[in-house]
Amino acid sequence: MQTVKTAPTKDYQDYLAIALNDPQRAAGNIEMALQEKERLSGMLQLTLEDIVNARKKANNLSESAQLAYEKLAAILAQTDGQEIYNFVDLLEQLGLKINIMPSI
Repeated sequence: MQTVKTAPTKDYQDYLAIALNDPQRAAGNIEMALQEKERLSGMLQLTLEDIVNARKKANNLSESAQLAYEKLAAILAQTDGQEIYNFVDLLEQLGLKINIMPSI
């Protein structure tokens, strides 16, 4: 069976842009991507891309944040975040976990 990708509807894109500008919501999405057991290919990268795009759309992304995102996106494109997931796994084995929260 062939997977067919369709463009998200404009309403969903607008909703996503508004929702991911909320720091609490963005943090929750990142935390969920890090803790997902199935670790779907590109999930972390897509989550970060959605957050960055939402911030751009709201004119709420600094140049330094854009540069930091571009560096990380290049790494994630090569490794799919495996080193990040390995770190999360190690923390879990040590009885620890990452808690992502807004810095504001």
